[in-house]
Amino acid sequence: MLKNRLFCRKFTSAISLIGALLLCEALAGDAAARAAHKEQQAKPVPLYKYCPKSILKFVTSGDAYMEAENYNAALKMFTAAIAIEPKAYFVYARRADTYSLLHKQDLALADLDKCISLNGTVANHYLQRGRLEDTMGKNQEALRDYEFAIAHGMTTPYKDAARVCERLGKLDKSVEHLSNCISHQRALEKIPFLFDRARVYGKLGKTALAAQDKQLAAKLLKDCGTDNIDDYPNLVRSRN
Repeated sequence: MLKNRLFCRKFTSAISLIGALLLCEALAGDAAARAAHKEQQAKPVPLYKYCPKSILKFVTSGDAYMEAENYNAALKMFTAAIAIEPKAYFVYARRADTYSLLHKQDLALADLDKCISLNGTVANHYLQRGRLEDTMGKNQEALRDYEFAIAHGMTTPYKDAARVCERLGKLDKSVEHLSNCISHQRALEKIPFLFDRARVYGKLGKTALAAQDKQLAAKLLKDCGTDNIDDYPNLVRSRN
């Protein structure tokens, strides 16, 4: 009888260890997949591969001026490119960024509308337009564009869509977007969104879930070596 008990204990311990190892392997695989996805997103297609040669010099000059924060010069370059190739949709998106930085939101929105009318398949342009509409107080339009970008494979807009849903009083939908956002973040990156979800849970009267999110966020902070949420930005930078 005693031998059987000892055997059972050893067998249970072995199963627990195997389970833990499999879990670690799965988590490592998920982390690697997320890292590969981010790396792929960070490597855009080189401009020369899709930009017509007739406007390449104008677009590259415009990009250089944008990098140098010379927005008026960039605007001239992108406008010249559009005059030569009026169907070069991606230049409208660049010029929209320029207009936004020059505080000409209506012109920026018009350019993004034109960009998407010429090519409505690029999810990032919907995110770009959604964020512009967001700053202009166009909540319904912004949410529509964020959700289009999400439906076409982007994960970045989850946090944006959650914010607009909360603003519109669509609290359950806000929780859904925040949950999806959290699932795509690394441990440290989850913290602000856990606090955001806790706030929305509080508005829904789900105090137990709100407390659970706050506890998890506090635990992540403590595991990272601090109990102070004000230190969070420095912690993220130090681990990236």
